[in-house]
Amino acid sequence: MRPQDLPAGHEDDIPVQAHVLVNQEAIAAELYRHEDLLNWQKLNNLLYINVGLGAVLGFTLDTGNGAALDVASPVVVKALAVLGVMVCVAFGIAIWAGTIYLQNRKLALRLIERRLRPFGGAPMVHLRRFATTRSKLQRFSLTMIVLRGFPFALAGVWLLIGLLAFGGAIG
Repeated sequence: MRPQDLPAGHEDDIPVQAHVLVNQEAIAAELYRHEDLLNWQKLNNLLYINVGLGAVLGFTLDTGNGAALDVASPVVVKALAVLGVMVCVAFGIAIWAGTIYLQNRKLALRLIERRLRPFGGAPMVHLRRFATTRSKLQRFSLTMIVLRGFPFALAGVWLLIGLLAFGGAIG
């Protein structure tokens, strides 16, 4: 909002700086929410891709009567394992970078909140001194561990499948 867009006589109520900060806070909050949704959507897409790769792996290893396919099975299993690791690592890096950006958005919100305090603003993001939690686990977001760790855990599963396939145990 530009100062000339404010109603006449606004100088007596709240300084223009507070109006600017309120608008910036709304934008920063929306950016934070958007990035958070993007990170969860990335994880969702990773799960869909892994379910698809797992289904192909299942069809490759099972012909319906319990016997493994003879010809293409070892090559396909190895290719699926390599592809699975690559996809999981790529999504893991993307999600890790997204969570770093998310923390930067949260920091921007905290800074704006601090600047709004003299005008009667209340903290919404940085509640540490108002929190009644005693456990260290409750002082940070456990979902960050899930977001960052899950892609690499899936990569470990595909790596294990690959090691078994290249070792001749499956496929």
